[in-house]
Amino acid sequence: MKRKTIVVLLMVIALFSAMMMTACGSKSAEKSEPTTLESFISEHPDVKSELDKKVSAGETSGVAVEIKGNDIIYTYDLSGVTDMTEEFAKSDDLKEALQTALEAQGDAFRSVASKMESVVNEADVEISGIRVIVNYVYGNEVVVSGTFDPSEE
Repeated sequence: MKRKTIVVLLMVIALFSAMMMTACGSKSAEKSEPTTLESFISEHPDVKSELDKKVSAGETSGVAVEIKGNDIIYTYDLSGVTDMTEEFAKSDDLKEALQTALEAQGDAFRSVASKMESVVNEADVEISGIRVIVNYVYGNEVVVSGTFDPSEE
């Protein structure tokens, strides 16, 4: 009798364990929350569509926008600016002027990152550390770059 009770008890434990494993398996099979802004954007077509509209509007002014990880990267290609020579684009005078302009616009770029965090949070997704990176390039060479994090306001 004792032996039969032990066998039944072991079977119940085995069955309970199998049910727990199945329950855990179904949770892990559910769609997981995006962990980066890049994955969030790719999983939310409405946000991606809005971003694509803004990107195409920027492309006409020589600005490319891309999302990598948690970074929103704006790239301004100076080679498309009328009468911009490579020599002038890489000159210390222009670098200083661009750096000053970046610093002056810092709050605006931090605001973009902050607003994107708000959009993500409204979708009940926790992604922090969203930054804006602004690159001024001539050809493939970065002339001036700035990184803007809303936590550094």
